[in-house]
Amino acid sequence: GEQLFENYGMPNHVLYGYHGFALEDNPHDCGLLDGLSIGRGDPGAGSPAARRLDPTGPTFCVAAGDESSLDELARFLRVKHGLRPDDSEGSFRGRDVRHLILEVLGARVTRLTDFVEAASEQEGAECGKSAYNVMSMVRRNE
Repeated sequence: GEQLFENYGMPNHVLYGYHGFALEDNPHDCGLLDGLSIGRGDPGAGSPAARRLDPTGPTFCVAAGDESSLDELARFLRVKHGLRPDDSEGSFRGRDVRHLILEVLGARVTRLTDFVEAASEQEGAECGKSAYNVMSMVRRNE
């Protein structure tokens, strides 16, 4: 018989968490971004949009080349910071939110790169390259 190929159609954090493996060139891969929340002191905390959010906090799967994932993050950050919704469907290109996205992603990339570099120099280079691609996409639209 011929070799069989399986298309899992899931990002590596799901594959690893549930199945114990990750795919090297996974076209569905993304960076899991969670742990974000709207605190009582945040400017958008009392807004109707904030009350509609999941109380455990949103999760985002941010991928280079996937602008919709950054648009979702932009919508959340606009609610959190009490900014007006963007006319272009929450676009991450908006001047009002771009610096907030770069701040969140920059902090995550720094933590992730430090962790991965401590584990393996080779993996750190690959991780850094993916992180760089996402950050570059945001910066290109400044």
